[in-house]
Amino acid sequence: MTASHPAATHPPSDAGTEGTLARGLSGLGLVLLLLAIAALAVVPDEAVLRGKALWGRSLILGAISCALLAQAAAGRLSAPWTPFLAAALGPAAVAALFPLHSTLTSPSLARDEIWRLALVPTTVFGAAALLGDAARRRRFLAVLALGVLVAGGHAVAQRAGGLVPIGIEPAVRAEGGFGNPVFLGAFLVLVTPVLLAEALLGGGRLRWLFAAAGGVAVAALLATASAGAWLGFGAALVLGLCLTVGRSRALGIALSLLAVVAVVIVGTRLGMILRPRAHTLIWRDTWSMFLAHPNGVGPGQFQLAFLPYASDELLAIYPRSSSIVNDAHNEPLQVLAELGVPGFLALLAALVALLACARATLRRELRERHLLGAALGGVLGSATQSLVSPDLRFGVTSLVLGVMLGFAASFGAPSTRPVPWGRFGRALVAALGLLGLATAVAESRRQTELHELVQPDAPPPRDAADDARVLELRRALREHPDDVQAHFDLGTALAEQGRDAAAAEAFADALELAPGNASILRNLGLVESRGHMDAAAVTHLRPVVESAPDDDLARLMLGWALLRTGDVPGAAGHARAVLARTPDHADARYLLAYAAFVQGDVRSALAETETLLADHPDHRKGRLLLEVLRE
Repeated sequence: MTASHPAATHPPSDAGTEGTLARGLSGLGLVLLLLAIAALAVVPDEAVLRGKALWGRSLILGAISCALLAQAAAGRLSAPWTPFLAAALGPAAVAALFPLHSTLTSPSLARDEIWRLALVPTTVFGAAALLGDAARRRRFLAVLALGVLVAGGHAVAQRAGGLVPIGIEPAVRAEGGFGNPVFLGAFLVLVTPVLLAEALLGGGRLRWLFAAAGGVAVAALLATASAGAWLGFGAALVLGLCLTVGRSRALGIALSLLAVVAVVIVGTRLGMILRPRAHTLIWRDTWSMFLAHPNGVGPGQFQLAFLPYASDELLAIYPRSSSIVNDAHNEPLQVLAELGVPGFLALLAALVALLACARATLRRELRERHLLGAALGGVLGSATQSLVSPDLRFGVTSLVLGVMLGFAASFGAPSTRPVPWGRFGRALVAALGLLGLATAVAESRRQTELHELVQPDAPPPRDAADDARVLELRRALREHPDDVQAHFDLGTALAEQGRDAAAAEAFADALELAPGNASILRNLGLVESRGHMDAAAVTHLRPVVESAPDDDLARLMLGWALLRTGDVPGAAGHARAVLARTPDHADARYLLAYAAFVQGDVRSALAETETLLADHPDHRKGRLLLEVLRE
């Protein structure tokens, strides 16, 4: 065997200022890529915000940008697998052109899907450009192994928590911080093969780290109880062995290992394997939707367009009031449904180009052939899993897929050429890199802002003067307990401090002394609604709204109280009444969107939320609701 090809997929080590700058930018890009793979493994996901995907995406964008800037500084463009990179942009191009000939129900969901489709090939480019030699790939594998030890160890501990008291919340299906066992399984299908291959066939001092990470990854994979992930890992194992040790030995080894794993799974998880599923019903109804829309329903629009085609049989399993079928559980079928025949053909072209580039790379003499075979096995295993699973709908899975494809592509012979158009061309490439860096910074800022948004509202600031004012009012009440104005003033002061329960008590005392007083009744209902004393708020605000139908604040606070007591149509009606007078009323639009969301009407909720944010882009709760609806 000869050594692998020279490090040519990252900027060359030319002497001089430009070479130093290129090397520095390439090194920074590698650091960002390593941080990204660590974030994708260990950053926890929350119920509302996908922190793992947001941080990973911003770091990967930074890494891609540094790779572009390094090539601009060196004056040479270099990338392996260029036929695949070009073909892989095809689905994103079809998706981006879709709005030109069709109307989209949700532009935000379309933007998310176009972004996801485009980010995969660009991630492949960035990872391949930054992992172009054995030393860099070794560092990447070490960081990956440490991340898998954390994420996989968490998952194993979750599963063990139900067996032994270890102080961790037990889980029948472990998710390890991924928010969903399916997504953890998809991550492990992609990364476990290279860890096992390096542990078994590699060398060096880190071999035991890879062995430990591989063992934990396999245990975590079992802990996910995800049949789709097990299917994908089985495919990855067979294909990885065939590509790594040769077909003659691989078949016997693979069948033996699969037989052992199958016996363990069937013996311990027979009930999980045999549990009823609705995948075939979803596939059948998705096919009906495709036949009605052969050109597709639009990128990201599946969950909005699918309901009219969902059969009664499927809706009996997934009632509209409690769940939403938001994907086809089959990636090629979902692409066919959303992007139609053009999108499906673009996806097929990308797969053909991938196989051609992988075949050409496998024909080269490589010292690390076992890693290339294992990486390709993981990618093909992930493709197998996506035939029965929604894993690629999760941003993290798409990002890890791009990184592992880039890892495999880094073994390929790069196509290198000078940057065209001289300094102007280099400036264009640098501008593209700077745009990527700006986007990465914006993504990080967005993540930070979203986390700030989910923090509870701080109570209004209080100072000594406020407390002194309340004490003074209480003293006056002790002297004149029948003074209606004193009770009212005390309630107002307490309400300004956010002390809703105490304010409601003061207003109630005032109302008892002056029954039917409209001003007291209104203030009492407002603080009761704000303090979630909803039944009382409905009682007190109804007469206020009936006597003053143009009182928007009272109407909206009554709407929220009705919503929380279960009268969702009543809440929506009050929101519409306000919007009829003031079409750009932000709080009324948000109430209407939230009411639709509570009813399970995602289409209306998205439409109302996007209308709200178009008029009020900084609306705090609207931004949060949009994040929830996107998931």
